[in-house]
Amino acid sequence: AADSELQATLFSRVLSPTDAGSGDVTRWDVRLPWDELVRESVAEMMGGELGAALSTLSGGDDAMLFECAAIVSCEGAAPQIVHSDDVFSSAPRLHTAFVALQDVLAHHGPTRFLKRTHDGDAGSTSHDSLAYNGTAFCEGEASVSAMLSSGDCTLYDSRTLHCGGPHRRAPPAM
Repeated sequence: AADSELQATLFSRVLSPTDAGSGDVTRWDVRLPWDELVRESVAEMMGGELGAALSTLSGGDDAMLFECAAIVSCEGAAPQIVHSDDVFSSAPRLHTAFVALQDVLAHHGPTRFLKRTHDGDAGSTSHDSLAYNGTAFCEGEASVSAMLSSGDCTLYDSRTLHCGGPHRRAPPAM
């Protein structure tokens, strides 16, 4: 019981944490402690372009920080299933910011975003299509992968369908 309580305080729910066909855990969503270093880092980010963008999207500076975590995947991690971080509705929205703590290259399994799956009738249709058609729906959708340099950020509506890619072995150096 103590292990599960510790896990509940350190780890958030992450989709596809194990490799395909294996019970090995290869992907984690680690909750960051709200200590001085994390608070100062968030304050620095919010004082720049990210803070300005979130203020514009949320209609002011009163938005609540819902979660502060680091996503970690190790070599061999299978891709996540396509998902959104929130249900599709017109209710007040969550926005998610991924800040790269290291360079995210193609072999690291960058997050793949399915374009316009958060917006209006097209978004609602996309979420319905995913529910009924699964991966067949995803194969035909326009998408973009977020390959980032350390310190870069992606900011997206939490209703956007997305998934972490497979984390492969690094290509040989030339």
